[in-house]
Amino acid sequence: MGKYMSFSKEAILISTHHIYLFYTLLYCLKKFQIKPTQKFVISIVRFAMVIGVFHCVRILVNFRIFPMLSEAEGVEFYGLSARELAIKTIFWVTEFFIKSFAFFYFFKFEAKQVQLRKLLVESYEQKIALDANKVKAEKAEQVKAEYSRLETTFVNLVHETKTPLTIANNCISEHITKYGSSPELELGIKSLNKLGKDISNLFDIERFKRGKQIYQNDQICNVSEILTDNIALYAFYAKRKNIEITNSISENLYSFADPSAINRIANNLLENAIRYSNENTFIKVELSSDSNNLFFKIEDQGIGIEDEDLDKIFVPHLQLNKNKSNTQGLGIGLPLVKSIIEDLHGEILIINKKPDNERGVIVQITLKRAISYGQVPEFKVPEDGIIMDEPIEISNTFIGDQFPDLLIVEDNKELGSYILSKLGQEFNVKFALNGQDALQSLKNGIPDLIISDIMMDIMDGFEMAKIISENPSYNHIPIIFLTARNSEKDKLNGFALGAVDYLEKPFSLEILLQKVNSILSNREIRDQKLFNAAYRSMKSLIKTPEFVNNELPVDHFEANCRNFELTKTQQEIARMIIDGKSIKEIAEIRFISEGTADTHRKNIYAKVQVSSKMELHKKLTTSTLSAG
Repeated sequence: MGKYMSFSKEAILISTHHIYLFYTLLYCLKKFQIKPTQKFVISIVRFAMVIGVFHCVRILVNFRIFPMLSEAEGVEFYGLSARELAIKTIFWVTEFFIKSFAFFYFFKFEAKQVQLRKLLVESYEQKIALDANKVKAEKAEQVKAEYSRLETTFVNLVHETKTPLTIANNCISEHITKYGSSPELELGIKSLNKLGKDISNLFDIERFKRGKQIYQNDQICNVSEILTDNIALYAFYAKRKNIEITNSISENLYSFADPSAINRIANNLLENAIRYSNENTFIKVELSSDSNNLFFKIEDQGIGIEDEDLDKIFVPHLQLNKNKSNTQGLGIGLPLVKSIIEDLHGEILIINKKPDNERGVIVQITLKRAISYGQVPEFKVPEDGIIMDEPIEISNTFIGDQFPDLLIVEDNKELGSYILSKLGQEFNVKFALNGQDALQSLKNGIPDLIISDIMMDIMDGFEMAKIISENPSYNHIPIIFLTARNSEKDKLNGFALGAVDYLEKPFSLEILLQKVNSILSNREIRDQKLFNAAYRSMKSLIKTPEFVNNELPVDHFEANCRNFELTKTQQEIARMIIDGKSIKEIAEIRFISEGTADTHRKNIYAKVQVSSKMELHKKLTTSTLSAG
């Protein structure tokens, strides 16, 4: 029993140790409050209770519990007297109060230091962030100012472009009136009209962005009549694609709007519906109303819009249609329509049709309805405002086996057709809409030269050139790039892929023709040299007696000129023609007029009985046996 008593005494000593007083005092210091008075009194009472409880515990342990435990062990207990206990208690309380006070303020000081350091770090980080934001704000202001300056320059450029376009358009129209039209003039005036329309759209959308007033919308217009007239005008263009336009238009529906604004909305939406619809489809046009609003809806069966692109459809200059199929534009039609509708306090919504996998879109427009109580000014829809792409069928040209073969790769049918019509007078020409079509064409015959655009759908010019350069059957074909991409990087990339020349759009057709002739002439000279080298090699192996010192007399030019009875002057000019010099260059070298030089050329062609420079080269540079 004694050992358990001893253990009990130790347990009591541990459980009542004065270290607990230290932590209790720390807690009381942490909770101590001076204000208000009530909480100050509570804090003092809390200290008094802690000290009182400590005193009671010590008295209970020393005068009751320990004597009982000692008596049970049979050991005389020598405990503290009441006086000693009181004195020791005072020292204990004082010691632990001072220690706890010191610890409390030490930890409080450390906590304050940590908090201060944290505040300093946060303050420094905020300062850095503010400085960074300030720099960003300054850069943003600079970018904004630069953008505003460029925007102003752009608007001024667009405005200034209208004047020369107007002059050019009127001059061509006057020339057609006086002297008649031609396919070239018709193509030129159509291109000018399209450019003029694009310029006007660009100018107007920038004016809307700047908050400028374009239309006088304080008047009433008959929306029903404007839509009906537009449908009648566009029915002709729809019929060419076998597209049926059906309409359900309520009569005499009015809106507070400039009639030109309503006409522009109808013009743009009908043009898009026809342009992007497939053949043998339909377009539905509806106009209805309630007591407050007009509801205008156009539904087509066109190529549609991807769901992820619906949010971007009204972003200016953004081309969502990747398959251009010769219908490329500037991406400003729908943004302009939206700007006009918002100016009329209306709404526009575009819905992608996908029931039963049906393609196409539905455009829904809501406008404020107006009631007409009098005569509404008549508005005539301008017929010349419609500029639709004509269906262009391009046929390959073949003028004879003796003429070089060219392949034109261009995704703009109008430009491709024009180039083909001009080059087709001197060469056999095939046409392809993109790089993929061009590679397919190569399987049916290898051309002597490829003239290609770079920016094309499905497969661009660079990708096509890369495939050609990696194919041993095709990598000898020279390529001329015709493109609007004129950076040095693009040019280096083109030359690295095997291009022999690079013409920037717009380009001169005469320069293109000269380059084609020069490249083909140089290629023929190279092929002739290769043939002669191979021929000499074969003759040296069989030791033919015709050769002197194993050398072939390669230059048969003078002998052939004598056979065809060319004069000395004609021989010199023939040599220049074969060397690729133009009539202008020959005239400068000989100090004669271009007309005289051209007359010499015609006389030479007549004597040698040829019609092109390529034939002349063949007849004057090959063996006299074959010439005769």
